Amino acid sequence: MWHREIRAENDNFNPVHEALRMAGLADHIDFIGSGESFTILDIEHGLQGDIGVSGSRGTPEQFRRFGRRTSTGHTHSPSIMDGAYVAGLSAKLKQGYNKGPTRWAHAHVVLNPNGKRCMILMHADGRFQAMGDVQEIYYQKAA
Repeated sequence: MWHREIRAENDNFNPVHEALRMAGLADHIDFIGSGESFTILDIEHGLQGDIGVSGSRGTPEQFRRFGRRTSTGHTHSPSIMDGAYVAGLSAKLKQGYNKGPTRWAHAHVVLNPNGKRCMILMHADGRFQAMGDVQEIYYQKAA
């Protein structure tokens, strides 16, 4: 199917989307294409974060001045900078091409129904906990 779409010069074909559909993913689930806006509660979720203003390299510093709050993920380094939230990654932290010190972490941005967001940082084994719990553990270890 993928080869047929390549021969047909279908630039909009996505083999991952098609495979998910073939595996039974419901038709009412939409996929957001590269460069498409997807706004929920006045927060832009359609940006992957790799491309910034006028085609420049996207950065959290740039998105904080974007004019709308954003949630991206390209840098793989969780951060919150004014209205720009950046998630971590959901993959192995050691990808082979990332050498040396890194701020990469497993983290997710969660949008609550009231429009507030929070960041969930995850331990390498999948556990997560609120920052208050983390600080309490650090204090207990120091004592």
